[in-house]
Amino acid sequence: MNLLVEQTDGLDIDMMPYVDELENLIHDFLFAPNSIKYLQSVSADEEVSAVLDAGHIFSDHPNVNELHLTLMINDDSAASIDAMYACDVEDRSQSNLLLMVDLPREYSEIPELHGWLSAELGDALSHELQHSCDATEMLAGDCPEGAEKWQSTELIGKYYGCEAEVRGHVAGILGRARRTGQNPYGLLDDDMGTILAKAVDRGYTEKEMRPVLQQIYGKWLARLEVLL
Repeated sequence: MNLLVEQTDGLDIDMMPYVDELENLIHDFLFAPNSIKYLQSVSADEEVSAVLDAGHIFSDHPNVNELHLTLMINDDSAASIDAMYACDVEDRSQSNLLLMVDLPREYSEIPELHGWLSAELGDALSHELQHSCDATEMLAGDCPEGAEKWQSTELIGKYYGCEAEVRGHVAGILGRARRTGQNPYGLLDDDMGTILAKAVDRGYTEKEMRPVLQQIYGKWLARLEVLL
């Protein structure tokens, strides 16, 4: 599989070293004894913010400035990771990677969490680093954001089918496949199921989503086959 992506200056970079170094940095931070002790003491509704020293990682990548972490601890045995490339369209060198991590209070004592964390970070970081390498015009294009994309089936298709999101999601699939050894085509199917489940939760039917998912699937598949 190919995780080379085109930068805005037309050069190709290999995302894998960035993903690997960032994953190691985040893992070391989360499992440092001082971090474990502190995070286990915070309340479930408290957010902990940190800016990790990633300057050495991004020293040769002009489109990322800092890595910002927002951490939450829960007592529901739940875990989730969300990420975002906060693009500064006026000065890409001031753009940041944002990572939101919600973990069970006793996360450090859950053996399987290490594998889960690696898979999730492989996906999320690959996705957002792809955005960091895309042209500013692409990222600033007409693509619905946030809750807007769920306002109609047309907007769902527009969001998941816009070029930036196609590239980002497929990079995430390859990042997860690299971490887990799973078949990328199977992960593509899983992602279609995730989109469908989110749409159904918002009141759409499987019947009305079927043509939308077929359109999205076709675009993601075409991009995936270019990279494999």
